[in-house]
Amino acid sequence: MIYISFFSNLYHNLKEENIRTGFILYILITFISSLINPVDMVYFLNDLDYMLGAIIGVIFALKFRKPNQSPLKYGIIIGIFGGFLTSIPIAVSYILIYRLHILWFFPYIGMLFLTSLVLGLIIGGFIGWFYMSKEEREKQEEKYDENFFKDLAEK
Repeated sequence: MIYISFFSNLYHNLKEENIRTGFILYILITFISSLINPVDMVYFLNDLDYMLGAIIGVIFALKFRKPNQSPLKYGIIIGIFGGFLTSIPIAVSYILIYRLHILWFFPYIGMLFLTSLVLGLIIGGFIGWFYMSKEEREKQEEKYDENFFKDLAEK
C-alpha cells in the first residue's frame, strides 16, 4: 500500500515539474539508446537516438503543461536544450568506449551538437505546433456552445 502511495506521489510530482521531467526523459532515453546502439547514422550522428528521446521528452512535457506555458515555445526549448545537454554524456561515453584521446571529444561534441540542434528544433517545433493547433481547435469549439445557439434562437 505504501508503494502505491509513493508512486502516485512521484507521478504527480513529475507531472507538476513537466519541463524538468521532459528534459530528464529526453536525456535518459537518448543516452540509453546511444549506449545500446553506439553509432547509428541515417543522416547525422545518433539521429535516431535523438529523435526517440526528443519525441518522448517533448510529448511528456507538453502533455502536462500548465495553461500559461506556450506549447510551441516550450517544445522548441526542450528540443534544443535537451539535445545539447544529452550531447555531453554521449560524447564522453564515445571517448571511454573506444578509448580515444581526450581531443576527440571536440569533434564528437560538435557533430552531436549539430544533430541535436537540427532534430531538436524540428521535432520540438512540430510537436509544439501540433499541441498549439489542438488547443486552438478546442477554444473554437468552446466558442460555439449551447448557450450561443440559444441566444441566436431567442433573437
